[in-house]
Order: sequence, then structure tokens, then C-alpha cells
Amino acid sequence: MLRFQTLIMDYSPMQTKPIKEVAMRAEQVFVMQVKAGIFKVSKDGVIWRMRGGKGYNKQRKFKPLEKPVPTEKQLPSGYKQIRMLVDGKRYHLYSHRAIWSYFCGDIPSGLVINHINGNKSDNRLDNLEVVTHKENHQHAADVLGVSCGERNGMAKLKANDVARIRLLKRKGWCSQDIAHLYSVSIGQVNDIIAGRMWKHIPM
Repeated sequence: MLRFQTLIMDYSPMQTKPIKEVAMRAEQVFVMQVKAGIFKVSKDGVIWRMRGGKGYNKQRKFKPLEKPVPTEKQLPSGYKQIRMLVDGKRYHLYSHRAIWSYFCGDIPSGLVINHINGNKSDNRLDNLEVVTHKENHQHAADVLGVSCGERNGMAKLKANDVARIRLLKRKGWCSQDIAHLYSVSIGQVNDIIAGRMWKHIPM
């Protein structure tokens, strides 16, 4: 069974053990799953599951499905998401990030994937682009008519959103994905999780 991790080794005479372990990003794990035949990706913005379920063959590999199955889930936010269980670890990944990563490579740190036509569920490769957070917010204002004030922070969160954010973190979601889901900053998510904000909402 593959273990989706990278070990950074120091081969100096004084060091014989790995000195650092870096977990792979969900997008990188997804690309490896596509190459292994678990998923199939289309430039038209669709992701199918090709293998899966509870059945294994004698080599303990997932059996091929009788026919490809669309594997994306539509979220209330408008985004589509896929879920994977790899080596006992559960991953939640936005479809647009998965599709971009498969066809175009890793998403540079600090940048995000923008939907050019403003439709969050339209994940055709031609409709995706890499932008900064500032450019993403400006695009929302120009194309969708969303003001920065409406997108910024606590004004659009309700008490049930705060409870849900904390629940998602306990289930293993990373702060970046939660921030993306609710259109708030990673810092705000971390403050909510730590109880520095919305202190009146039980942890």
C-alpha cells in the first residue's frame, strides 16, 4: 500500500534517520489516485470514479466499477467537492482545485483558483485561472457584483456557521478549506476554532 508522504533525508555521516516528514497536499494525493486509475478527469470539468466500493480483488486492489460514476458533491456554497479515503486518511477537495492540479500542476502557495465566468460549479479547464486573493475578491466585485464588505469576515457568519466551522475542524478539515468554503480568512477561521472570536458560542 502506498503511503502518500515525502521523506526529506539528510545523508550526512552524523545523521542516519529522516529529519523531516512532509505530508502531501490533497491535490497531489488526488493526482496520484487519477494515475492509479481510481478517478478519471475531463477538461469539461467532470470527475468520475472508475474504481471503488467495498469489493477488492485478490491483489487487494479496488475492483473496476461496471461504469464510471460521477463522484462530485454539490455544496450549498455553489462549489463542487470530492472526497477520498487514502491509507485510512480522509480528504475533502474542491473539484476546481483538483481539475487544475491534474492538468496544470501544483497551485502556487498563496494563490487561488478563480472561476472566470463567476459560476462556482462550472469547472471546465477553460473557465479556471490562477489568481491572488486580492484579484479573486476584485473579480467577485466586477463579475458578481459582490462588495468587499459582504465578503469580508464575520458579517456574513451566523452562530450555526461558527458551530459548523468548529465541527469541520474536529473532523479533520484544514483551516484553508474551511476559509474557502465560508469566504473568510484563514486567520478568522483559526480565531473561531481557538475561541478568540465568537466566545459566546460553546466550543
